[in-house]
Amino acid sequence: MTVRRTMSGHKPRVDLAPELALALVQSSADGILVVDRGAIVYANRQAERMFGYGEGALTGLSVEDLVPESVRVDHSRRRRDFEERALARPMGMGLDLIACRADGTTFFADISLTPIELGSIGKGPGTDQVDPEGKEPTADPAHPEGYSGLSGGRVVVASVRDVSDRVEAESRMYEVLSSLDAAEDALYVFDDTTLAVSFVNQGAVRQLGYDTNELKAMTPLHFCPEFDRESLTRMLEPLKGAEVPNCAYRTIHRTRSGRDLAVQVVAQWIPMRSGGGHFVALARDISEHAAVESNLIRAREILDKLGEGVVIHREDTLTIEYVNQGYCEMMGLEPADLVGLTPEHIPGLDAAAFREKVASLADGSRPWATYEREMTDGSGRTRMCEVHLQALRPGPDLPRSIVALVRDVTDRRESESRARLAERELDLMTDRERIARDLHDSVIQRLFATGMSLQVASRRIG
Repeated sequence: MTVRRTMSGHKPRVDLAPELALALVQSSADGILVVDRGAIVYANRQAERMFGYGEGALTGLSVEDLVPESVRVDHSRRRRDFEERALARPMGMGLDLIACRADGTTFFADISLTPIELGSIGKGPGTDQVDPEGKEPTADPAHPEGYSGLSGGRVVVASVRDVSDRVEAESRMYEVLSSLDAAEDALYVFDDTTLAVSFVNQGAVRQLGYDTNELKAMTPLHFCPEFDRESLTRMLEPLKGAEVPNCAYRTIHRTRSGRDLAVQVVAQWIPMRSGGGHFVALARDISEHAAVESNLIRAREILDKLGEGVVIHREDTLTIEYVNQGYCEMMGLEPADLVGLTPEHIPGLDAAAFREKVASLADGSRPWATYEREMTDGSGRTRMCEVHLQALRPGPDLPRSIVALVRDVTDRRESESRARLAERELDLMTDRERIARDLHDSVIQRLFATGMSLQVASRRIG
């Protein structure tokens, strides 16, 4: 090892002995090739292992032998252009090149290229090539041991790094990010301490109306008006202690235009190896769903206020999906006692007759059917009910429902029965009155006839 004296203002430079320099090159984690006009004149052990060649087998090959055959002609042209320009190309320039092993398999490689003038080896800027004793140094070797076939002039040193794992990881990451961006739901990642947003997908951009950079400059508090820092942190804090795997909640997202969206959010905490972590939140726009729910609640409130019973069955299974309060009061049962039951398990229902009536609606020839049936309520009382059945389809992709409108006609039937009895009694009384009137008329006629007879008899006697 030689210490060279430098000119004023320059630090001393240490020149390594050729043996030490060669040992460093051989122990490099990157493959190193020395190329002279396209021919490989030196390869370290890592390059031989990387390309699948035995010791010394790379020396003498063309550098084009290390690229796929389909690109060798183009590679040769670009190599000659590089040799003419003689400009260094460092690693990490985004050029993921494809290299070819001895067995024909390929891998992604990152390659740096450094042109070196053989006459400048051992020299550096600001040195006067004088050793510490003031003597002229002996000439540096033109190249370290292991070079062969040098033509003189300039060579190119190529450092080759296998980046297949990195490219594969980036490819998987790209696929993941593409999948996340394709999702309709908004996804955003934010720091568990500062709440600063570090990632958003395109779903968040579409949902909130901000661009990616604008969202990355925010925290969730900027578009979640229902939370402040304290309340949001308090809600998400249990995730950090692994007390719960995730946290689901409903809230409002305020868009750039000021519109409030009802969203369903599922949040999860992801710890980092370096400490701390991030919250990952997936937000689904449920505005339409919330509107449907609101309308459904209002519809149920209206149905519950009806004095008649309403029962909704799935057409395919005839299980009860909904009963209103009127039906429950009529039967003396609770909704939980009825929802999910099939006709065979509904108290007081003639299942066979019910299925027969429903079957009459299946062909679509009749939109509705009406019949009466006796039903036994929870107290054991028998009620006479009038049932109106109708088939409804709530949506094109949803199964049809059978809606049963049930009216308790027990009192009406009893009133009708009493009315019929009263009518019969009235008819009987009318008949009796008619008979009495007929008898009265007959008696009067007989009395009149008797009187006339007595008058005639009196004249004769007198």
